[in-house]
Amino acid sequence: MEHDRIVAVDLRNPPEDVRPGVPSADSENVASPVVSDFSGHQAIFEDFIRAIKENGTPACDGREARRSIALLEDIYRAAGR
Repeated sequence: MEHDRIVAVDLRNPPEDVRPGVPSADSENVASPVVSDFSGHQAIFEDFIRAIKENGTPACDGREARRSIALLEDIYRAAGR
């Protein structure tokens, strides 16, 4: 991290104090920038890298991602936000 930006990520060798799927000791909630379970993000990045290496399509391509965003927007709209 540099300031508040991620500049490099080593998904294969995470730091000793970071374990996927295990919440950190930090206080977390939906308003917190703390992410202790990055396993979902890791799987997406690994799939994207695989698609690049194999000249294939990622499991969640741009069209599918847009459908996910549209769903989230509908949920927020329905919740009155």
